[in-house]
Amino acid sequence: MIFDLLAPPLLMILLLGGWACSDSHDTTSPPVEPLPEPEPPVTLSGTYDVSGSDGFAGTVTAASGTIDVRVVESSRAVVLARGLLTDGVAPVTGTRSFTDVGQIVNGTATVSRTDDDVQIDLVLNDGQYVYHLSRSRFDPGVYAGTWTFSFSKSLSGCDMEAEARLDLDFGEIGVGSGALASEAADGQALGTIDPTNAFVAPSGRFAVEGTYLRAEFATGCSPYPTDFYASTLLGTLEPKGATIEPARGSGTAEVALHPEFSEVVDWTAEEGTGRVDQLADLVGTYDLTSDRDGIGVVSVSEPTIVVDLALFDTGERISASGDVIDGIAQVSGARHTPHDDVPPSFLTGTATVSTFADRLLVDLLLVDEQGDSTMYPLSRDPNFEMGPYADGWEITFATSPSGCRLQTSARCNFQLPASGIGGAPETTDQIDATPYGRMVVRKLFVSSSGRMLLETEYTTEAAASECGRYSTEAYDLTLFGQIPDRTQSGAIGTGAATIASDLGPVDQTTWVAQAVD
Repeated sequence: MIFDLLAPPLLMILLLGGWACSDSHDTTSPPVEPLPEPEPPVTLSGTYDVSGSDGFAGTVTAASGTIDVRVVESSRAVVLARGLLTDGVAPVTGTRSFTDVGQIVNGTATVSRTDDDVQIDLVLNDGQYVYHLSRSRFDPGVYAGTWTFSFSKSLSGCDMEAEARLDLDFGEIGVGSGALASEAADGQALGTIDPTNAFVAPSGRFAVEGTYLRAEFATGCSPYPTDFYASTLLGTLEPKGATIEPARGSGTAEVALHPEFSEVVDWTAEEGTGRVDQLADLVGTYDLTSDRDGIGVVSVSEPTIVVDLALFDTGERISASGDVIDGIAQVSGARHTPHDDVPPSFLTGTATVSTFADRLLVDLLLVDEQGDSTMYPLSRDPNFEMGPYADGWEITFATSPSGCRLQTSARCNFQLPASGIGGAPETTDQIDATPYGRMVVRKLFVSSSGRMLLETEYTTEAAASECGRYSTEAYDLTLFGQIPDRTQSGAIGTGAATIASDLGPVDQTTWVAQAVD
């Protein structure tokens, strides 16, 4: 009875109290941060570190239930095994090959995995060969890019140290290839490496397999013929960017130069060459860092690069061009000699652009119509100021370019921007204010080491009519050689000049140069 009387008022009080609570407290729930999505599990296909039975590194391809395992041993023997994977186990058959000797193998591949790694135990021929493959999550990109390889002995068989800059791409799972690279010693190409297959394991163990083409030059220091040979590089690379020091690597290389044996050499590698961000940065003059004497000039019209070379020792001119893709251009061009009766030689090859130790590098590998290849390594310091080579120079000719057997001098005022590609006002060569010829400057190139190329149009003056050997028609006069840093007191530059008159063969004289105010 009492409950019946109190129930309605009590219910009302409770309801009103509830509303009061609702009005006095914010019941809005705080935002809930979404949980990060878990990373996908490590895929079965990819590259693996290998231990056991001299295992080094390997690759696995899994598709449609079939698993293909490839193991490269430290001895460079290669194991191939294939089978159908069911419930983590695959009966496999395949081969183990070393040079030309092959062996049939049978066994099992057992797969175990977590989200972060994959393990494969490959047991062959009743335990005669046991390989433990492991793969974890990693970024193959830390091993990709350009590496400078230094070989203890040339892969061509020549008994000399050699270098090659390999540009490697390991893709997303550690499997890829590389670009053609020249192996050279002192700027002379000994052969070409074609890295058709490359892979790197999570630990940095890697292999590069492909072919090696010996250059014609190598026949003078090695008994093997110019031909294609199978080649393999094995070793370990450090990840790039792990420390402030350049990443390094080491290993061995094998080239099958003979049916019965192979050439095996040691190598070391160093990071340090990198990509050129803007092709326009390449524009300028370059030193030719080989035993050849000359100067290089690079011009750019993106994506095309044009490389011009003037070889002082032979008087040859080389020009090659091509489109740069991922740091490499397939180029074509021609070589011209200073002799009109010699037709130009057509060239093909590659131009690899990179950076190293704050320098710009262009490695020009050219192959002529006879199949002979030559490497022209070019280097430029983009931070060098041309001031030491600019302004006034007095150039004294041993004999006047007019053809008179007289010593004459010309005052030149070099105007040089940072690129090293400049010009100069018109001048004359003279004796005691008597001009013998007028020089109109067409092009001026000076490299950071002081290598100079000055192309002019020369016209004889009246004084040369009595002693000159050339006609009064304008002809090409080209000066090339070395000028000194003008801050070095008393330093003298030296060089030669070619005179391309209408009298036939190109004539030549020599000159010395000294800085003047």
